[in-house]
Amino acid sequence: MSERDAGDLIQTIRSEVDKAYCDGVMQIQLDPESDKSALKVVFSPLHGAANIPLRNLLTKLGYGLSVVEEQAGPDPDFSHAKNPNPEDKAAFELSIAQAMRVKADIAILTDPDGDRLGVAVLHKGEYVFLTGNQIGAVLLEYILSQRKVKGTLPSNGIVINTIVTSGLGDKIACAYGMDAEKTLTGFKFIGDRIRAYEESGEHTFFVRL
Repeated sequence: MSERDAGDLIQTIRSEVDKAYCDGVMQIQLDPESDKSALKVVFSPLHGAANIPLRNLLTKLGYGLSVVEEQAGPDPDFSHAKNPNPEDKAAFELSIAQAMRVKADIAILTDPDGDRLGVAVLHKGEYVFLTGNQIGAVLLEYILSQRKVKGTLPSNGIVINTIVTSGLGDKIACAYGMDAEKTLTGFKFIGDRIRAYEESGEHTFFVRL
């Protein structure tokens, strides 16, 4: 179907959507006053949809950002990516090379539709790849530890993850006095549990992994 034949079936997502997303993320920062400029980040969207929103967001937050320009633009053939899967080490080839050149602390890749990511961190002079479970555990520890420091960690919070998620998150939750619960895979199942807890008032703070 051509664009002319499609008519109103095709709607362009414009900059106001990117702005709303960016504003939403800015509002949930746990440490907005911290100086982030010293942290050097290499980012690649792997020719995908995260290029503009994440590039703008990281810049606005003040990180030292270096984008892999060869993989920044849209390309349905993924010409500059051996594998457009951020969970595959092969996808990091250009990012790691650039990270070594600019001496970055971390390399972040997102998949073409922008809902998954891969991470490699500089550790003892080498870039170490993190699994999805490791990324989740690090994020959870950071969220809970920062809220505890700031006195915003409620007594009736819960961490919700899925049956394919590592049990490490449950142990982290327990260490902070949080409940933990597993659901079937998929946000719809997690969302159902959040809705149920909101309606019952049993839990008022949720972390989704």
